[in-house]
Amino acid sequence: MSVSNSVFVALAASFGGFIVGVSLAWSGPIAVERIVGTTYNFTPNMFHWVFICSIVTLGCAVGCIPAVLLTVEFGRKPIMALMMMPCIFGWLFVLAEQHFSMMLVGRFLIGVGSGGIGVTVNRDDTAKAEAILKWLRDPDVNIQSEVEALRNTQLATKSSFKKEMSGSAAVKGLALAITLMLLRQVTGINAYIFYLKPILTLNGVKTNLEKYLIGFGAAQLITTYVSTFLTERTGRKMWLFVSALIMLIASIIMAIHLQFLVHSDMVWIVIGASILFVVGHSLGFGPLAWFIMSELFSDNVKPLGVAIVSMCSWLFMLLVTIIVPLVLKSSTPSSIFIVFALFSCFACIFVVSYLPETKNKILQPTPAAETSVL
Repeated sequence: MSVSNSVFVALAASFGGFIVGVSLAWSGPIAVERIVGTTYNFTPNMFHWVFICSIVTLGCAVGCIPAVLLTVEFGRKPIMALMMMPCIFGWLFVLAEQHFSMMLVGRFLIGVGSGGIGVTVNRDDTAKAEAILKWLRDPDVNIQSEVEALRNTQLATKSSFKKEMSGSAAVKGLALAITLMLLRQVTGINAYIFYLKPILTLNGVKTNLEKYLIGFGAAQLITTYVSTFLTERTGRKMWLFVSALIMLIASIIMAIHLQFLVHSDMVWIVIGASILFVVGHSLGFGPLAWFIMSELFSDNVKPLGVAIVSMCSWLFMLLVTIIVPLVLKSSTPSSIFIVFALFSCFACIFVVSYLPETKNKILQPTPAAETSVL
């Protein structure tokens, strides 16, 4: 019974991730303006489409910190339900739009709800948490260590968040986490998620685009699943480095193809490079950046630390989703993949030289001035 309960709860919680994924990837399959024009009551120009795609990330950034503060006060369950409301109203705006502005409002509301869903944390209700854990686990399982971990997470609610985040170690953890999430965005994954169809079309892929999009998503899903087993056995840093290295190679291939081979018949190169890129991203920077980001903070600063880093991540994504289509429409579209390659190279250096290994590291809460994160 406990296994089925755990599976049910895990699937229910994962539905929030599904909502966020659909919200972000919605623009990819319909990125060609003529398709949007036949689906809705307006045909956006390039600048309209850029803002339609990117404004969801601005909404996500806006929703992060308020969701954390409300969750600390009222608990995860009611705030997750509350964050569903802007998502629902946002999709209603998207479905019923009559003008470009309705699409923008809808996408922004979807972002607010999605950003809030992604950062909800638990409230200080030890008795209720213990009852839930007993329901999830077998009756004879010792749950005291888990209850204690939940209690530690709530220490930040006993004092000022500003005071808790003022420790030098907390600041260092925040800097490392923000840099990690910056590299996660600027190495290029969301260029593919938001604009894969225009990227393939620009590289000379004219047919079977939908099949390639499905293959891209399938590669991402399978590799993410595999990476969960690999990283638990070998640690985080190695796979982050491998991930950055593969993205570096894939970005170089994409740049070379766009610069020198775009008019050739070797479209298989760009298809292979796209799949290689998403495999590399999903091995490390895709799933692991979020794990490591939370592991860089001790329990008493984690709620606010995660919210701040998540907000920064969404803002970085906003910049990427605005800049990428403009560069793709320019006379030197290959330059965007050169930039991705440079950031991937820096990611390799950052992982090796600066990022600590966080696997199996237990971070205990301490007084705010001496908060330990590493």
